[in-house]
Amino acid sequence: MATQRAAPKDGWCSRGGDYGITPLRTSVLRYFKRATGFRSRVRRHGQPKLGSRPARLATLAAALAVLSVALAPAAAEANRTRPTALVAYYPSDRLPLIVRSLNRAGFPSTSLVYFGNYSAQPRHGARIATSTSPGEIAGKRYRWAPILQMAESTLWDRRRVSRREAEKLATTGQNDLTGSMPSLARVLRGSERSRVRWGTELGRRFRDRFRARIRDGEPVAAWQFDEVRTEVAGSSGRRYRDFTRGILFGLHEGRKPLGDPPMRGLVHMSHNAFPIARARLTGELRRFWARVNSSSARLVGEEYPYFRGRASRVAYDQAAGQRALRRGGGDRAALSRRYLVGLTPGYIVTRSLGGNVDRRPRDWVNRWRADYIRARAKMGVAGFGEFNFMPPNDRDSVIGDVIRALAVGVRRLG
Repeated sequence: MATQRAAPKDGWCSRGGDYGITPLRTSVLRYFKRATGFRSRVRRHGQPKLGSRPARLATLAAALAVLSVALAPAAAEANRTRPTALVAYYPSDRLPLIVRSLNRAGFPSTSLVYFGNYSAQPRHGARIATSTSPGEIAGKRYRWAPILQMAESTLWDRRRVSRREAEKLATTGQNDLTGSMPSLARVLRGSERSRVRWGTELGRRFRDRFRARIRDGEPVAAWQFDEVRTEVAGSSGRRYRDFTRGILFGLHEGRKPLGDPPMRGLVHMSHNAFPIARARLTGELRRFWARVNSSSARLVGEEYPYFRGRASRVAYDQAAGQRALRRGGGDRAALSRRYLVGLTPGYIVTRSLGGNVDRRPRDWVNRWRADYIRARAKMGVAGFGEFNFMPPNDRDSVIGDVIRALAVGVRRLG
């Protein structure tokens, strides 16, 4: 028998059903009495006397207006918890096949499907796959969310804005930090204020890349951040958390003087970073979790299991980070409700990506993946994602198998 989840402490249900109207009744009535100057005279049977019919209609309209405002946060939270799928990091020439697989897989009409690649090349070293928005498929169902990596990239070289935008920023106090960013090591050695400021600038530089394209109607729906690193839970954790907090602020807020609206994104979090979810809250950790929560539409937990052993047991073990968030309360509990299970197709076998480590046949891999997704769906998650469709994960059969498994998982979330 499934265990019934307790309602969130704020009175809202996380998905469907009662949206907390009963707990609102007292506050709504109190508000609309103040707003309309209404004072009821109570009859013996306890019902208010409202006077003329126009007065009753005006009172009803005021109450409905107040109620719509009161329900707005619930509607926003419901959108953020719609069952979600994510496809990230793939060769651009495989995107048509990915889209055909998505179309055939049977995703619910209410689900969200995000996809995206990196949009900046590494500052040093080998190039990675990048792509622009394929506008012909992006829309209400398929949402383009390009990826920003924390690792040094060409975004670190300089700020890329037009001369007119630069002049506007100069008049609003954002005329510094325009040149080359220091190396990551130097940023981390700086003060807390310096780490947060450089992080904010990096996040804003990512938003700079898409500002003009958004104005031209290109469907940039969100961003992805890769990633909240393992190091946030280590001996230098605070330095990394400060820098991460700044990046997320810049990604979320953009540059207000240039008209950027707030934009939430998908925040990837390393599996080995989750021990900080169990740490006692300090002022600094409270600021960190508040920023992650306010910036993210989904928190993508990088579970990346080894395809070995009993899938349901492995799924329980990998869910430890989500459970720690849920027990933490506050911002952490809110993130646990928007937790998206991050997986990989399984045929790039490394220590960090997990996968089919024992070289099992395709049918066995598909059964194991399906069992894992089924077990995680029962635990209550916001969706499922697959990261890294580089060869050999780019084979037709692998893409089809993986996306069908995603669709089954999302359907289980209702």
